[in-house]
Amino acid sequence: MNRFQNIVILCFALALTSLLSCKKDALQGNASALIGTWNWIRIDGGFSGGGNGQNPSTVGFTLKLELSADGNYTLYKSSKQVEHGRLRKNGNAYGLVSDDLKKRDNILSGQYITRFDDENLYIEDAPLCYDCFYYVFKKAP
Repeated sequence: MNRFQNIVILCFALALTSLLSCKKDALQGNASALIGTWNWIRIDGGFSGGGNGQNPSTVGFTLKLELSADGNYTLYKSSKQVEHGRLRKNGNAYGLVSDDLKKRDNILSGQYITRFDDENLYIEDAPLCYDCFYYVFKKAP
């Protein structure tokens, strides 16, 4: 093999390794409560704490978030898949990272699951953001 072929093979191997090593965090222990389907019910928070009045009725669409045990998420807007990605553990929060980073109109990518229990899920701009708006999701039956 000539030197050019060796360089091409090396570049291909490095690219393949970097693609396969994208980190996602499996949902284990307490975080296993996240696994399942979540329906958006409203936006709360903000400086006044009263939210911005947005909910499925006021905006004319629904959001459904599916979280899988392997750390992947899929977001549907009125039954159409609009976002897919993975969860990344960040302290006490889980960051949502889209698989399509070039897409400019991601809804949840770059935000964080900051609080959750068996029934409710809260997604906001940043962990420990006390005056940010946040999405409130309720677990589907």
